[in-house]
Amino acid sequence: MKKVEINTLALNEIRWEDKGNFLSEDFRVIYSGRNKTGLRSVALILRDDWRNKGMFAIQTCSALNYRVRGDLAGSRTQK
Repeated sequence: MKKVEINTLALNEIRWEDKGNFLSEDFRVIYSGRNKTGLRSVALILRDDWRNKGMFAIQTCSALNYRVRGDLAGSRTQK
């Protein structure tokens, strides 16, 4: 991320259980996972000086997560 100057990175299908956050070098990692299968598990990596701006990113991802879950639920009921 440093080399290509990326400030934020979103990951999906991560295989980390539980939820939490930690600091790694100059980056804040925020993650939420259900189980080791990785289904519906996500993470955000934010440059540490962007952590205050991260609340906007988290709210945006929460809205997207809600929408994806709704779309998935609808696709299961349709034939």
